[in-house]
Amino acid sequence: MVARFSKPELIRSREFRILSQRALAQKVQEHDKLGILFADHELEAVMLSYDRYETLMARLAALEEAVDDLQWAHEFGSHTDVPLEDWVSHPAEVSTEALYRQRRAQRG
Repeated sequence: MVARFSKPELIRSREFRILSQRALAQKVQEHDKLGILFADHELEAVMLSYDRYETLMARLAALEEAVDDLQWAHEFGSHTDVPLEDWVSHPAEVSTEALYRQRRAQRG
């Protein structure tokens, strides 16, 4: 998604106040995103279609998970780096993070 707004995607706040619900819904459907300009002509708010919002939230969650995976791999290594004979059963009462930290402490 491009963060820039074209002229038709920008609405001044006073225009926004008098816009009918139908006209607003039509603008959101046409453009998928709207920028709201306030008195100082600065972009202060953004309105998205719900479909676009859901897509962005799903993508953000996937990216956050990928960052977490990279951080875990950097800190603890990848499971592909661990020989099969070093794999251990995982006790249900111990968190994965605690188990990794314990094993790392044992290795010195």
